[in-house]
Amino acid sequence: SLFSLDGVESVAAGTGILSVNVLDGTGAGVSNASVHIVNSGEGVDITASTDANGNLTFPGAPESIQGYEISVSKNGYYTNTTYPPYPTSSFNPVNIDSTVVAGSLTATTLVTDQMSDILFQTKDPFGADIADIDFDVIGGLVIGTNASDGSSVYDFSQSFSTNGDGEENIDDRSAGEYTVTLDPGESGYRYLRLVPEEPTFGTINLSAGATETITMVLADKAFSSALITVVNSADNQPIPGASVRLSNSGLTYDTTVMTDTYGQAFFHTSNTPLATGTYDVEITESSFVTETGTIDISGSTLEEKQFSLTPN
Repeated sequence: SLFSLDGVESVAAGTGILSVNVLDGTGAGVSNASVHIVNSGEGVDITASTDANGNLTFPGAPESIQGYEISVSKNGYYTNTTYPPYPTSSFNPVNIDSTVVAGSLTATTLVTDQMSDILFQTKDPFGADIADIDFDVIGGLVIGTNASDGSSVYDFSQSFSTNGDGEENIDDRSAGEYTVTLDPGESGYRYLRLVPEEPTFGTINLSAGATETITMVLADKAFSSALITVVNSADNQPIPGASVRLSNSGLTYDTTVMTDTYGQAFFHTSNTPLATGTYDVEITESSFVTETGTIDISGSTLEEKQFSLTPN
């Protein structure tokens, strides 16, 4: 026996049915989403809304191979769209323009989610605002992969600058991972971390429908201070949670700091510069052999030193 989906047997010759499914990031249908379908070669340009289950059906769609550009939008949601295949597009799209085969049903699924906002701040290690910092952000919705190396292609890449209060609002963004880099022109600062810290340095994992406060912590390279990085000698990976003691008995200085996610410990812990001198360093972590050494502080500069710990 031969069976067909409802409606397929009634469409005109040379046409089929295009079904568009609009889902959110959890896989639930998005109702009342606006769907815009364009196929200029076939004279198609229609806009309609999804039903309660996030579905829209376009019967009688003229047959076309990858000729239907579809975009979905909804108030408060991030717009998503299809793209022509490579090499018409400069990348390999995740969502390729849809095909309709005569007498058949073709289903296309697009994901859209609630937009999110970021309040971005630039501060020093002691919590003071740093104004007018230039930085770059790339990420969010993955629209494809690079044809040459398979790396992700994102729909968002933009440069920003914090205001006089060390803040910048980045609104109406898609959920996803973003990478934040300090502009090369900001050579007077050492980029320490983003707060909250993510496993990968300099990244933000933005949830749908969220308002996040993200702080870029920057150390002034002209401030007399020390940045000690602790890594595993076996694989050169950073060791978080290691205890780093910096001391100088003659200067009556003795402070211990735990390394962050990236194996970093920053001294001084207050906005008072470190005095010039040679400081003893002792690093302990339960899974590693204790390491000792020294670091020279010469004044009016950020001194950096890396220590490798040997596993027990």
